[in-house]
Amino acid sequence: MDKTFTTTLFAPFELFKERMSNDKDVLQFFEEYFPDALKEIGTPALLETFNRVKPQTLISVKCEPHSFAGRVLLMGDAAHAMVPFYGQGMNCGFEDCLVLSEILDECEDNIAKTLETYSSRRCQDAHSIIDLAMYNYQELKDLVNHTSYKLRKKFDLFANRWLPNTWIPLYSMVTFTRTPYHEVIEIRKWQDKFLKKTFNLTLLAAVTGGAFAVAKHLKYL
Repeated sequence: MDKTFTTTLFAPFELFKERMSNDKDVLQFFEEYFPDALKEIGTPALLETFNRVKPQTLISVKCEPHSFAGRVLLMGDAAHAMVPFYGQGMNCGFEDCLVLSEILDECEDNIAKTLETYSSRRCQDAHSIIDLAMYNYQELKDLVNHTSYKLRKKFDLFANRWLPNTWIPLYSMVTFTRTPYHEVIEIRKWQDKFLKKTFNLTLLAAVTGGAFAVAKHLKYL
């Protein structure tokens, strides 16, 4: 390891054309929006990189099935290329290999049956992690600034501390467990529904209690 750190700038192509078309504009843009990054990267390295590396398109790939004729199998990016905002692209590819190995044992090394079984099980998870990666982009771009998001994060950490096997935060489920990606989404939906119902019941109880207290007070006036 050379102890370097990769920095990636995500932006619309129009922004690169309009605000970063030459060295002067690049420096002005970073001085305005990322002065701390410019200080760490250094002007020469920043300009050299911008002149050498051109903006690339982010892509996602969803396909089904992942197998064909019991002889061909798609895995990794060929089956589920995804945007990088969850950092799960390589992990998902490694998990493909693990799942395939498990199914090979399950099917007693029957290749055709293994590939068909793999495809029927893995497609749903592949599509789910692609959706999760796009959701995490929205989270990083916007939701992190919302008070409701910050409160939810604190609650997730608190609940996980006291109920580690019952309440697991979304990011932890995706990154640190082998919970299938499609199940992660279902669990998250259950968590959201539970919190919504709990909030509504708490609000109803507060309103009812307040109304009762007011009525009781008025009775003695």
